[in-house]
Amino acid sequence: DGRRQPNGRTACFSNPEVREIFCDNLRAYLEDHPYWDIFAFWAEDLPDMQYCQCPECAKRSTTDWYLTLVNEAAEVVAEVLPNAKFEFIVYQGTNNPPKTIQKFFHDGENMLVNFCFGQTRDLFTPFAERKHTNDGLFEIYSNWRTFLRNVNYKGKTMLMEYYNLCEYPDTGPCGRALMWPLEVMQQDIQFYLRDGLNGLGAFTG
Repeated sequence: DGRRQPNGRTACFSNPEVREIFCDNLRAYLEDHPYWDIFAFWAEDLPDMQYCQCPECAKRSTTDWYLTLVNEAAEVVAEVLPNAKFEFIVYQGTNNPPKTIQKFFHDGENMLVNFCFGQTRDLFTPFAERKHTNDGLFEIYSNWRTFLRNVNYKGKTMLMEYYNLCEYPDTGPCGRALMWPLEVMQQDIQFYLRDGLNGLGAFTG
């Protein structure tokens, strides 16, 4: 009826008034909690199709709208906590690089991009060999690496690995770390170092 509303979980990113309210709330929160050295700004833990799909939001990808909000929020963090890193996560709805937003706030100088998309990777073969499910994940990784180079990104990058594949209700830990060959972990880490990543994290369970 002429009103733009949340879809139950996520905000309507295309509405500038919504983003302004968000940034005002973020500023107030940071002023009350001024202890961050890394402010992790993570996407919702849900499939892309569940993000707002109003006519305005549908004009751009989820990543484009999310990076719009990221840039505005990063400006607030830089204003209130100039020494804090601002972390943006490549995850689910943001797996694909943006198409219309081609710039990070201050070229990402004080940012950290965290690649976190490997829930389905094959753990028995090195990532760079691109075998089995690793092939599609490597494409996501390569697309983002290319995008960051093209937009003159000057910040840090890291990759979050899924050594456990998380825990499911009523089944207990999946424990992939117990099966993941150490030589594969070693080859992966050596590849990430050669490719210029600044850090590696892991969900180890």
